[in-house]
Amino acid sequence: MREMRRALLVLVPLILLLPAVATAQYMVLHDVQGSAGGTASGSHNVWFTAGEMQIHYKTGPDNTVLPGFWQIAGLASTVDVAIASFAGCLSHGAVELTWTASAAGSFDGFNVYRGEGESPAHFERLNERSFGSAGTNIYLDESALPGRTYTYQVGGVQGDREFLSFTLSVSVPEIPLTLYQNYPNPFNPSTSISFYMPGPGRVRLDIFDVQGRRIRTLADSQFEAGRHTVHWNGLNDAGAGVSSGVYLYRLVTGKSSLTRKLVMMR
Repeated sequence: MREMRRALLVLVPLILLLPAVATAQYMVLHDVQGSAGGTASGSHNVWFTAGEMQIHYKTGPDNTVLPGFWQIAGLASTVDVAIASFAGCLSHGAVELTWTASAAGSFDGFNVYRGEGESPAHFERLNERSFGSAGTNIYLDESALPGRTYTYQVGGVQGDREFLSFTLSVSVPEIPLTLYQNYPNPFNPSTSISFYMPGPGRVRLDIFDVQGRRIRTLADSQFEAGRHTVHWNGLNDAGAGVSSGVYLYRLVTGKSSLTRKLVMMR
């Protein structure tokens, strides 16, 4: 049984081989450890997490769990990376997180955590349930607000334990009032329309045909600052389905107005 704990790792040879993941978590399959006491050699299963001093390891024929306080862990073994890479980028106003996990980690799923600022006091979990699998996973944080900096972590779940990745900070630039292209487009039977509000205000969002006749009002109310999404099911205000063709959707707030095209295909 593998025990997961945190330890301070100084792994010069490993850093040279894997510079992109030197601060990730490592699963030690066969280890030779040195400095501050502990086992000299063997085939114990040890889980390390960079950042803390305390580890536990199994040793001996009875698999006794022994604690160890480590300043340096010198490894001469095959080392698998539990969470090999973790990156973030901006994608259509949202933060797209991508990470790769080793198949040797045998994770049941992953959680995504976010804190505000570069050194957040606490993190909140963004997903309701763990998801994903070994290999590359993607999570889109659409609740990230422009003009803010966020710090993210990914947690790999294994049974009742969880690996936390190293942290990743992403700054989202300020943006003006924005009306995004609907998705999917063309669509049938429904589509999503998103917009970004730099500040609170009343918003009216209407669907028009190409002759300029109003077909449907999707929103006419107060909205807070941030990104919002409404849905159109292809029906007019009377509840009847519209025919295939090109339509316009227009957002009006204050003195500003933005318009885009969408296509319905029956």
